[in-house]
Amino acid sequence: MSDNSTVQDGQVVLFQYTLKDDRGEVVDASDGETFCALIGQDNIVDGLERELLNKEVGSSFTCTVLPEDGYGKHDGNTPKSHPRADFPPEIELFEGLMLGVSTPNKKEVAVYVTKFDDEWVWLDHNHPLAGKTLTFDIKIEGVREPTKGEVAHGHPHGPTGNEGH
Repeated sequence: MSDNSTVQDGQVVLFQYTLKDDRGEVVDASDGETFCALIGQDNIVDGLERELLNKEVGSSFTCTVLPEDGYGKHDGNTPKSHPRADFPPEIELFEGLMLGVSTPNKKEVAVYVTKFDDEWVWLDHNHPLAGKTLTFDIKIEGVREPTKGEVAHGHPHGPTGNEGH
């Protein structure tokens, strides 16, 4: 890992973060765990990736990411209800759970559980943060070159590159 570098395309960047929504509420944080992203491989939202580029290791900053550079604009559609019986009983449901479903033309898409009860599950294809302006507080801990395996897979394998899937 290089300590006297800046974040460049094609590198793995290691950082801490706190993510707040447009109401200023914390919706996610690294909580002391190092988060890794392979720049240029869609591991993180575009707006954050652009803000990380050329920043120095050790720097801390706050950036705002608009919906179109984050999780997209909300398309206005409301969640659709589906019978709970359509879901395997071993799936532990919770609000925000991402599920992969197949469309009629066999395309795999992500949907998110917005609420559920004993009879129904409501699914939305909008990401829970779609349409929201996001604020990231970032501290860059390091950068390194990716391993061959990381390049092949398109994502980092942990802070050192040696952690498995």
